[in-house]
Order: sequence, then structure tokens, then C-alpha cells
Amino acid sequence: RTRQTISAAVASISSRRMYAPRKPVAPVSSTEVGVSRGTRADAACAATLTVDTTADTDLFACSTAPGDCALRGAINAANATTAADAIAFDIPSTDPGCVAATGVCRIAPLTSLPSIFTGELSIDGYTQPGAVPNSNTPAQGGSNAQLKIVLSGTSCPGCSSGISYFTTGGTVRGLVINGFGAAA
Repeated sequence: RTRQTISAAVASISSRRMYAPRKPVAPVSSTEVGVSRGTRADAACAATLTVDTTADTDLFACSTAPGDCALRGAINAANATTAADAIAFDIPSTDPGCVAATGVCRIAPLTSLPSIFTGELSIDGYTQPGAVPNSNTPAQGGSNAQLKIVLSGTSCPGCSSGISYFTTGGTVRGLVINGFGAAA
């Protein structure tokens, strides 16, 4: 009975957000823009969930509407499927958690973010406009990366880590994670 209840809840959440158009993560052809969850009506289709606010809420619609996808909500939405989902970022510089002059956006959860237990979730801070991965070679030394997303634990003194994985195969890149009680 519990499995049926969970399956029904996953199907309900998935069906509410399945056909909403998504923001493209990277430049794509015009034929690729739109539905990123596929055409099948099951909860196993992979999705790109685009965070567009620094707010610490459970906003999980993650559609093209502004301000409807927070990091907490995107993790919860990804956890509701078994697919290899991706979390991307497209937070406008006008968001209250961003510094317009630098384009750096600070996400400061008030409580621990949900643990990640879904299959192979990728969280990519380099998808935020203005973020750039390091292109220096080892011979050049140093890093010329431009990181634009900061996950800060300063508003959550009881939080032990920024991101907790309880699965294998996940990837986190392009984020600054600091101010938490333990390494992320």
C-alpha cells in the first residue's frame, strides 16, 4: 500500500510538471527547445530542472515562468523520479540574492537541503549566465573559472553540508559551496 501511495504521488507530481516547457540549458536548435521531459507519461523520463530564483522555497514547477524553480524544489522534483535528471541555473541578476554588478547569486538555505537519492543527478553551476569553467592548462597554473552560484550555509548554522548524496553517479560542478559545518 505504501508503494502504491508513493507511486501515485510521483505520477501526480510528474504529470503536473511533465509537459511544461523548460528553459534550455545550453544553446540548442529550435527543434530542441520545449519539452525536456520527453513524450512518455512516466516518471522515469529525465528532466532538466532550471533554478531561476535564490529563494529558499519548495518551488518546483521549473517551467519558463519566472521565479518558479528554487534549488530546494528542483532537488525535490528530481528525487520524485528515478531518471538521471539535471539541475541547471538561470537566475536573473535582478533576483534579490544576486549582485547585479558581478552576476554572483547566493542561495542561502535556512534549513538543510533535501538529501539526493535519485539516480545520477547532475547539478551544474556553469549553466548560470556568465559562469565559465577553467580553461587554463596545468602548465599555465591557476584558474580562470568564473563561478556565479554560491551555496552558502551562513543562514543555516545547524546544516552540516550543502549537498548530500545518498546515491552514486551524481555530479556537482561550477558551484561555490561554503559556510556549512562539514564539507559538501
